[in-house]
Amino acid sequence: GRASAAALGVEQERDGEPYATRMRVSKAYLRIDGGRAEAGADSGFVLLDRKAQTIYSVSPGDKTILVIKPLPITLPRPEDYTLSVERDKEALPQVGGKPVVHYRLLAGQETCAEVYAAAGLLPHVVDALREYHEILAGEQAQSEMHALKAERSPCNLAEFVFAPARHLDHGFPVRQVSHTGHARQLAAHAGRPLKIGSFSAASGTPCSFHEIV
Repeated sequence: GRASAAALGVEQERDGEPYATRMRVSKAYLRIDGGRAEAGADSGFVLLDRKAQTIYSVSPGDKTILVIKPLPITLPRPEDYTLSVERDKEALPQVGGKPVVHYRLLAGQETCAEVYAAAGLLPHVVDALREYHEILAGEQAQSEMHALKAERSPCNLAEFVFAPARHLDHGFPVRQVSHTGHARQLAAHAGRPLKIGSFSAASGTPCSFHEIV
């Protein structure tokens, strides 16, 4: 179906080069790709069939399609495993007329992610991403079943298995930084570019931020 919402983001691994990601959402599908920057015959993409609850990861270069369907999560939670959220009171610029709030997602005493969320922004995209991450959780749980208990990271268990969509609980994450250093930031939505502003996180570390024109 035709896209009812679209968002362009920029992602970056720790010490890596930034790269573009594009999300297009309709009632039937979610498609994630590299946008125009990676257009070409070998450009891969991910497609979620929302009705079938099935993810297709398409790699034209390798001529492969990985199919991921929902799986039951039978992986037991570790003992004394707790998840919590801390909310900062710092004043941040709005995005798309929506207030932005800084949240810290924790597993036990470990900070798993810093999320700057705008409640009410891109709700269709938030819904589709929630479905996407919850489907992936079953596949990830199967992988964790084969890992040694000592090697299981509390944050990875939260992010990929037990609470895969909690970064979406407070609105669209206009900026998100994981405990591994992977950063994701909104660059534009519905054809509306963002202009750069700046702010400091509670830690005092300067961060780039975007505010919609």
